[in-house]
Amino acid sequence: MVSPCGKHLNFQRQDVISLGTDLGAAMLNGEALPMESIYVREIIEATEGQLFTAGLELDIDRFKAKGVSTDSRTILPGEIFIALMGERFDGHKFVAQALKKGASVALVSSEWANRHANEEALPRPLIAVPDTLKALQELAGCYRRKFSVTLIGITGTNGKTTTKDMVAEVLSAGFRTMKTEGNFNNHIGVPLTLFRLSSKDHMAVVEMGMSGPGEIRRSAEIALPQHGLITNIGPAHLQQLKSLEAITKAKFELLEMLPQEGRAFLNADDERLMAQKVIPPSQVVTFGMKQGADYRVTETGVDQELQQHFQVEGLGEFQIPTLGQHNVSNALAAIAVGMELDMPVSSVREALCRFSPSPMRMERIKLGEIIILNDAYNANPASMRAAIQVLVGLKSGGRKIAVLGDMLELGHQAPHAHLELGQFVAASSIDRLIAVGKLAESIAQGALQEGFDSQMIDLCLDAGQAARRLKGILQPGDVVLLKASRAMSLEEILPPLCSPSSKG
Repeated sequence: MVSPCGKHLNFQRQDVISLGTDLGAAMLNGEALPMESIYVREIIEATEGQLFTAGLELDIDRFKAKGVSTDSRTILPGEIFIALMGERFDGHKFVAQALKKGASVALVSSEWANRHANEEALPRPLIAVPDTLKALQELAGCYRRKFSVTLIGITGTNGKTTTKDMVAEVLSAGFRTMKTEGNFNNHIGVPLTLFRLSSKDHMAVVEMGMSGPGEIRRSAEIALPQHGLITNIGPAHLQQLKSLEAITKAKFELLEMLPQEGRAFLNADDERLMAQKVIPPSQVVTFGMKQGADYRVTETGVDQELQQHFQVEGLGEFQIPTLGQHNVSNALAAIAVGMELDMPVSSVREALCRFSPSPMRMERIKLGEIIILNDAYNANPASMRAAIQVLVGLKSGGRKIAVLGDMLELGHQAPHAHLELGQFVAASSIDRLIAVGKLAESIAQGALQEGFDSQMIDLCLDAGQAARRLKGILQPGDVVLLKASRAMSLEEILPPLCSPSSKG
């Protein structure tokens, strides 16, 4: 028998009569889970798995699941539990717990199933596969193919999450749109995102991150994007990819996977993107400030309410409630997508006004007369410079204070990258620098080399020490930027500053 996913069905265990219970009616906060039902037969077909029924009579054409989980702590009745394995975890340790909590079926490794499948403690069927991660991906690909939704894949070194959110906000003004939530953008997150598709969706916006070659191609194989968007290409993940050339090649995997009728939305201000020869120019839509871009920004400005305004050639003025030239670029990408998908310009304009950035992405926090720019979600050299430029560009009567932490995953280039960051700080109109982490000394050294006042530099081991130092120096009118890689947890600086004894 051939499945809808083009795979041959091969039962090696029982496929007998009815269990009679639909475990697919799991509810979350009184509402049905987003994933539509999927039958055990489909799971077996998609994963080429081996069914172990644990002594239960099971009709694989009637027994179905609704929802997928890789976490036994949060699994809901009716969901499929997939036992993933990694360097520091093994989901097989929690199979029994997931099944007892109501999981409809568990996807497990063949090796584990051969040892545990006949245990009386397992109250639900198992499907054994050679590789549970691959099975998750194949099942997600099969599920995605159920829907005729138009899917836009988004990647880039910086801004892909904000751009994803902006594109989804714009498309939601005209279509029912599903998008990647949070940072579910890797080889596990993309499949889990696809399980949120439903037959009611018209559009899907899926973020595709990567830490090595082949990951974006694999995500695209599963998600089948009709269109792709690349925000920019810059130094990140150098520990794995070693060079900008390798990063560029990895990002271009998205373009390689687009269909002939698909469009590639590319940043015209990025020379590496403009040099691409992966797809023909007829498929490319450009956005940026460069002359000749299909969607071009001509003027930008910030009002007293810290709203960013900008003019788009031929389309008029737009406004977004977040700061920075980089966010103007992100918004312009969303405008390009909306316009190319035939949305009214008025709907696009109103959608961007409603946009709300994800937490810790140039998030503005007012503490009395002090403004905190919390951009602590992640960092690399390009995003650091962009954030510093936002800080410098803000008009205020107080000082500009940069709290900058380690940028991770830069490999052997890390010390030099942090030295250059310090040099950039010194060349900017920054009044005070608080450097945090193991590479803080490199940041400070770079600033000192360019003449930054040593009395205006503080070195801190972690966010707690930085919070104490910052709390002791803050004055009304100050503007503070928090920026570092995610592991540095610079957002932990905020609670001490928000305490009643905080200045300002």
